[in-house]
Amino acid sequence: MQKAKTLMLTALALGLAACNGGEDFGDANLGGCPAGGSCVPSAKGSVLVELQGLQVNNLGYACGTSFAYTSDEETLSEDDGTTIPPYNAVCPEGASSIEFFLGSKTTGDYRLSLGTYLLPKQLTKGAYQITLADMVNAPERVSVELDGSDTTAPVINRLALLEALDTGGDPDDPISISDDTNDYVASNPDTLPENRFDYTDYTAFQTAWQGFLDAVNARDPSVLGAFDPTVSTYQSHLRSGNDRSRAGLYAFTSSQECQFVSSSDSEGCASDADSSKYSYTFTSLVLPDGSILAGGLASRITNATEVVNDFVTLKSGDKIDDVLRLAGDASSNITLSGLGVVTTLDSNGNVSDPASGATDTDASLTGRFLGQTIYNNKEVSADIGSDFHLDYPSTDYEIGDDEKGLTNDTLVGGTVNDFLFRATKTGYVQAVLNSGVMSDVEGDYIVRLYRACIPDESGFDDDSICRVIPNADQEITQDPNPSSTPSTNYADYTACTAFTTDSNGNYVCGAWDTVVDVTKERIRHDELDSSGVDSQGVGEFCVHISSAGLVTTGDDGACPGTTGGLKIGMVTRTFGDADLKSANIFMRLAPGAADESVTPHYNAEIQGRMDLRSAAGDGCKRLFRLSDDSFEAGVRAAWVEGAYLPRKKLIADGDDETDDERYLRFSLANGAVEMYKDDPGCGPLEDN
Repeated sequence: MQKAKTLMLTALALGLAACNGGEDFGDANLGGCPAGGSCVPSAKGSVLVELQGLQVNNLGYACGTSFAYTSDEETLSEDDGTTIPPYNAVCPEGASSIEFFLGSKTTGDYRLSLGTYLLPKQLTKGAYQITLADMVNAPERVSVELDGSDTTAPVINRLALLEALDTGGDPDDPISISDDTNDYVASNPDTLPENRFDYTDYTAFQTAWQGFLDAVNARDPSVLGAFDPTVSTYQSHLRSGNDRSRAGLYAFTSSQECQFVSSSDSEGCASDADSSKYSYTFTSLVLPDGSILAGGLASRITNATEVVNDFVTLKSGDKIDDVLRLAGDASSNITLSGLGVVTTLDSNGNVSDPASGATDTDASLTGRFLGQTIYNNKEVSADIGSDFHLDYPSTDYEIGDDEKGLTNDTLVGGTVNDFLFRATKTGYVQAVLNSGVMSDVEGDYIVRLYRACIPDESGFDDDSICRVIPNADQEITQDPNPSSTPSTNYADYTACTAFTTDSNGNYVCGAWDTVVDVTKERIRHDELDSSGVDSQGVGEFCVHISSAGLVTTGDDGACPGTTGGLKIGMVTRTFGDADLKSANIFMRLAPGAADESVTPHYNAEIQGRMDLRSAAGDGCKRLFRLSDDSFEAGVRAAWVEGAYLPRKKLIADGDDETDDERYLRFSLANGAVEMYKDDPGCGPLEDN
């Protein structure tokens, strides 16, 4: 009989390639052109960098050996044709930093640096979302809040100057810098205050810069040429940019440097008195306010042949704070909590009850995102260095002990001390949501998760509660590797009937046989009954989406109203064109351990695109797949949840799991989503 095997020893790859330091501009005020580069603006590369809070048009930037200026229109890079969205900069792959500046466009004249953002060399991304707070003392994000008697701060002063140079007129719209302003900065560096932005007294800052503003305004009367009376508006814009750039998808995983170090240098490599080994991994959605919605698995190898796996989530209220530290409600750490969904597997894949105490996970995680990543700073060797130094080989920044990724206390029943982990950002959200789209999105919605029905003869799913899957040719695949057809919601259950070897001598399946022909679906419920079927708990549930894009639900799936509720997701992107009017929505139903019992379908992840087109069907604002093709075809959105309820099913069936029970467990892990406006005229597809 096929047995479930879920040994979890995942790792975030540690790049060991040699690095060159590249060019690090620091926080200097530069004149001239990048070494070896052109003095003519030229946007080159494919790595996008978006400065947020506020966005800026015609702002200079330099990375590698090229420089260019941001645009309020979509443009193309000059070397490979990469699409550069409005207000984005673009850098060549391998660039070690990007500096933003005011000044010279075509000559080697002066540039006033606004700061530098360091680009990692190993854990690279295709895109970065940053704010001025990330450029004052890179790679850390500095606070935009004021200390003591201070009335301003260097990061606030940078934005204050940019807003005072705006030619657009609306303080809440993107900033536009005129060519006259850049030319004046390039030609008149002696008119700039000696301290540049280094003021903590706002009156002194205004006095120092007002003469410069008057001179620029005399050349170009469209320049605002004045500061706000207080810094509150500037702080608000910076906070907004920090919030949106903080939001997104993140992956946390215990580190695997230990496999490269000797036993004499094993500090941070968890192994307790009985030689147990530990690991964990979880993914998360981080909301703009920093709330972390997360779920995953922690593992403990208790001896050579036994593995204990524990479903873990975070404590309710855990966040990434305003300077990108992990923080609880009243602490400088977040808490990894087990929910008692524990399985023990022997070397044959047999499921057994865990040993006494093995269900306990209550571990604290400390660390700070520097750039896009929490580093553990474990030195693998003198030649290789640590993960931090691999990413930033040229920086003078010293990573503090409280910034390292460290795990302490109880993990799957054992004790760990300063056990290393790493976390990195893996997905981004739109900087500014379209307000017109969001006014249409705001409201209450009904959500149903559908799963595949197991054949009636199994006794699990009666035909009376199942319905034929709509658009079967688009929603069901017969491909034995459904990951190769990600636009489908279902796949037939298959078994390998003949093995062969590939060119490398690895065993692969040469022939597949369909063992369950998936044709029908039913509403998934989030609790199992005594026979191990999901017939109890919440089926459909209600969510509210605010005008700011926050998605909430009430206890046990009730409508939460316009205030309060459990935070479960956000609007990640909007499309304002009439023929594409829509909004992307991401939900992770994991608000925290204390809320598990009242959260519907705990740990389920939902991604979809809400149809807001005026010509769209019944006007019920239904949720479809994200891609343009699937959206146009009306392929329903998808949900996945493989670690919580399916694991409860595995525990309930234990070592005697039958084939039908296994197929039911598989069906609890993914399926289709129906989401529609909570309105008497709207309902599930079979009723409309």
